[in-house]
Amino acid sequence: MTALVILSVLTSGAMGKTKIVLWDKLTADSMELELYWIKAFEATHPDVEVEHISTPTDFMNKLSVAVAAGVPPDVAQLIPTYSLAEFAEGGLIQPLDPFIKKAGIKERDFFPLVWESWHYDGSIWAMTYDVDPQMLFTNRSLFASSGVALPETITELDEAARRLARTDEAGNIKRMGFVPWLGDWCTWFSAWDAPLWDPETGRIVANHPNTVDMFAWMASYSERYGYGRIGALTSAIQNYHRGDPLYNDQLAAMVCGPWLVRRFDLYAPGFEWDMVPLPYAPSGKPNSTTGNALTLTIPVGAKHPEEAFEYIRWRTSEEHMLERVAVPPPPGFPARIAVARAYVQRYPEFMPMANALAGPNSRPYLPTMPVSVFLSSELAKARNRVIQLVESPQAALDTVTQIVQARLDDVLRASSRKR
Repeated sequence: MTALVILSVLTSGAMGKTKIVLWDKLTADSMELELYWIKAFEATHPDVEVEHISTPTDFMNKLSVAVAAGVPPDVAQLIPTYSLAEFAEGGLIQPLDPFIKKAGIKERDFFPLVWESWHYDGSIWAMTYDVDPQMLFTNRSLFASSGVALPETITELDEAARRLARTDEAGNIKRMGFVPWLGDWCTWFSAWDAPLWDPETGRIVANHPNTVDMFAWMASYSERYGYGRIGALTSAIQNYHRGDPLYNDQLAAMVCGPWLVRRFDLYAPGFEWDMVPLPYAPSGKPNSTTGNALTLTIPVGAKHPEEAFEYIRWRTSEEHMLERVAVPPPPGFPARIAVARAYVQRYPEFMPMANALAGPNSRPYLPTMPVSVFLSSELAKARNRVIQLVESPQAALDTVTQIVQARLDDVLRASSRKR
């Protein structure tokens, strides 16, 4: 057995306490706060201890080994949300519906895209205490000094990008106004209202005309500025998700999530920025965003499912989320609507994010289905071929649709045989 599995065997609590084992994918930079909240849970639940184990890599394989060996953790934090269906089809996690019903947890208390992201095949498989909506962040001084308005549409974004780009005398790009394929780029599917999967028919629809148009839009940046020249600039970006390109004058605008605000405070104090909803395409809708999250699940074969769900219930409860909001710095954006109201009162700069989440045009980052991780990988390959101008958007997305559909059919056939 692996070391993680051996640790999971050691679950006998001290002094009659029930010890639950928690696995997560957190790394060192976020571990201290997580351990703080675990201690807070133990203080309010004196009959329960939490054994915390970090498994930042190869998570699915390690959980598979533990479940097969009969020694899984009691709670597993998985990321991203859209991988839930793969874990469910693999027989690694169990539905939470009976626990949620018994606890009286209501759909109306959470943002719609959050509740939707927990679902697959008629059941709820996870819960989350926060959500990572994607927004457009801009360098305020660059926009102001250039007289460029914050964009609301794709056309306005493209024009802002054109006016804010800078080159040197040799033609090398010193600053891009914006690069559409950087960061969590799949969030643009919402701005284009581009479907990827039809859950009613079970068909992959990655070659939908809206998606083809979105890929053509990305390719237009390579055609206008040169893929190689853009790459020369972006290869110099040290840490995109820390906001480096925005405050280092490499980009004037970028798509990112709520964590960026805290990182501005840490790494670029005094930097002035703005946050706006994703500019939308003619086929899309205004004020859209996508959401992803770190999810809390109960693996199949967990020794203490009742205590495990109590930990999940507490972490996703209104009282705990309000406590998180009260402890600076700002945590991830709350998944509960009532807590989000308190959040934006304390941190008003997040109001555009709250409005987008509460609106009708937001959706999960990717569809929750058994091959969403594979779909993400194939879409990235197709995107690369398109922005490198070696394949047309239609041809690339036809290939994605065919390959991913075949994988989905295989997975569902294998699953039906198990059932």
